Amino acid sequence: MKFLKTAFLLSLAFTVNVSHALVIPDAGQSLVVDSFETLYVNDGDVLNFSSVNIKQGGGIDIFSNTQGATFSIAVEDDFSLAGYLNLFVANTVIYATNIYISGNINIQHQGTLALLSQHITLADGSAVSFMSPASAVPEADTYPMLLTGLGLIGAIIRRRYI
Repeated sequence: MKFLKTAFLLSLAFTVNVSHALVIPDAGQSLVVDSFETLYVNDGDVLNFSSVNIKQGGGIDIFSNTQGATFSIAVEDDFSLAGYLNLFVANTVIYATNIYISGNINIQHQGTLALLSQHITLADGSAVSFMSPASAVPEADTYPMLLTGLGLIGAIIRRRYI
């Protein structure tokens, strides 16, 4: 019975993850994304497409294989984003004739994004946000609060045993 529970939990864990690796078409072809995709890039990678269409309900998480990487997407015609684009790459450049954004772009870990285009359209409700991680070093006023809390817990425990 324990084996069946473990097998069920493992199968459940693998079926919950709906994101999979993005299949990149040949250079100069169109890229259409209508589901959750993941892409890993190297420093200096340039992906060339005739057009990019990230549909609503779809999106791409782009990760870098190296720290401080620069990644570029070069599009001959239109770059259209109705879903989401999460960038975990230090520097991202998107070149396109026309850029239409009605979805969300999230730049993680103090990265940069350059949109180079003749026409850039941001629709109502679209967002480009920069997310930086929380500081790992606690503020100075948290130490007295921590010590006060530990002291109160110690006093309560000591009082119960006396």
